[in-house]
Order: sequence, then structure tokens, then C-alpha cells
Amino acid sequence: MNDSATSCAESTKTCFKCGAVKMRSEFYQHPKMADDLLGKCKECTKRDVRKGRHDGVRAYDRRRYKERTHEHKARIAVNMAIANGSLVRPDGCWYCGTACKPEAHHADYMNPLGVVFLCKECHAGCHKMTTAIKSGNDYARQLGKLMREEFCELGLICSLTTTKRIEG
Repeated sequence: MNDSATSCAESTKTCFKCGAVKMRSEFYQHPKMADDLLGKCKECTKRDVRKGRHDGVRAYDRRRYKERTHEHKARIAVNMAIANGSLVRPDGCWYCGTACKPEAHHADYMNPLGVVFLCKECHAGCHKMTTAIKSGNDYARQLGKLMREEFCELGLICSLTTTKRIEG
């Protein structure tokens, strides 16, 4: 074999995935492989990563939806009620009074239209309180209970509208 054939063979590699013979620069480096290159080409690697990421996200979304179906239905009920006019979104936060487009906060997802409208900051505060109560940290749990008492006194976690329940 002549030198040009040897150098050509050394500068190419066959992808085990697609079977194409490609230049070595078309393969990612991988120090654990004998030739320091991954066995599949960059194009096949990218395709596999995209497919894996897409499948993983879809599986996560399906699992999360199953775990939180009642929450999803409650959000849909609020959005439909706002759209048809049976629930009116105020022009500001119920808690702090800030003029904004407030978000609907459910204290009880089994009462889908039992919401208060809060600005992003107050809404996040409600959820931080809930997370603190559920956490295993004693300090966070005590702080969450204090916050819950304050929010209960202010009516933030009580139902303010109809008590219609979701059929599920």
C-alpha cells in the first residue's frame, strides 16, 4: 500500500450509526476510545441528543400532567371563566394593591373558581409559604406556618368566589 492510501485511511473513519465514511474531524473527541474519537459521527450524535431530549421532556410533561391533573383543570376553568366573563380579573393585586395584570392563585384546586388575583411577587410569596410548610426543615416549616397564619388572617388563602367543583 502506498503512502497516500495509508494517509487517507488514517484521516477517515466509519460511523457505526449511519455507516458513512467521514473525515476524522466529523467525529467528537472521546479520550476513552482507542483512536480518541467517538464511534458515531457528529451528525448522528446531535440527532440522538435531540431525540433523547425531546423524548425526556415529553415523558416529564406526561408524568407531571398525571400528577397534577386537578391543578391543570382548575387553571383551565379559571381561564375559561375569564374568557366568557363569568370571572373578572381585577386591574391590580388583591393583597398589595399594585396596578398590574394579576395572576389567579388557587388556595384549593378542588374549588377551581375560588381564586384571589395577585401580582407575581405576592403569588410567588404564597407558593414559597406553601413550600416552606411542606419542607423537612423545621425553621422553614415554622416560618411557613407564621406566613400561613398571616395570609389566612388577610384572606389570601380563602375562597372568594363560587364553590363550583370540577367534575373529573
